[in-house]
Amino acid sequence: MSAETKFYNSFKKAMPPWWHFQRIETTTDSGVPDVNLYIPSTDYLKGIQWWIELKATNSTVYIRPSQNAWIKKRLSMGCKVAIIAKTKNELKIWNRFFEVEPISGKRLKILSTPTMITNEWGELEKILETC
Repeated sequence: MSAETKFYNSFKKAMPPWWHFQRIETTTDSGVPDVNLYIPSTDYLKGIQWWIELKATNSTVYIRPSQNAWIKKRLSMGCKVAIIAKTKNELKIWNRFFEVEPISGKRLKILSTPTMITNEWGELEKILETC
């Protein structure tokens, strides 16, 4: 099992059971994030939908140019999109526009400070519910 799959399983298990997670595995568009998450509300018109790119890493977070383009396009349209990275001891989340630096033709390094850094799943839950 890959580190990213283990991270996804831990993430899903730590969140409320009524949240609806859908793993996205696509070969038609390489920029689509890993997870679509829907957080229901008692008023069904006020549920929250997120697109989430998961990264399991030791420190530096990299994304592909196609992921950067997809995320920035959706953010500019008002969609809720996040990159959530799990390092050894921290969860980092970027859910606003961020700066990147090209490393090679296939990788971009995220330069911006994360919106939030925590080691608590509950803090991540709060940001997803309230942003």
